Amino acid sequence: MTAALSIARDYADDRGRAPRGEVPSALIDHLTQGRYHLFEAGLAHRLNLRILDVRRMVHERAGARLAVACRAAGFSRDEFQSAYRLIQASLERLPAPGLCGADWPQQLASLFDLVDRHEAETALRRWRRAIGTAGIAGSLPLSTRAVS
Repeated sequence: MTAALSIARDYADDRGRAPRGEVPSALIDHLTQGRYHLFEAGLAHRLNLRILDVRRMVHERAGARLAVACRAAGFSRDEFQSAYRLIQASLERLPAPGLCGADWPQQLASLFDLVDRHEAETALRRWRRAIGTAGIAGSLPLSTRAVS
């Protein structure tokens, strides 16, 4: 794990962008090439979160936290959708029946669109404070909780 984070930092973008670390397209390239640990490490570095917390987001079936995290990391909608599809394919699972319908990827993209970058960054700050206590559950921006 430490090696993956070290590799992600070696590729870090030092041009002074708000989120640090690899650009979203480079993170998606990691997923495309099957290097999921580098995606997780790079996203953790970019968002200044622990890799275990990013891993929980990545492995969450619904993907709502991943949508917020990707928005805060500067992903475009297309980049987020590509990352979500690649992650779901790598986990060889579909969203749980009853939890998500067939149109879930579109609903998730709508959630991504609803959250502006400032709200996503605020949610990440709350997640960072919550780590070690209750975790990151329930800290989505209020405007995203009722996506239909």
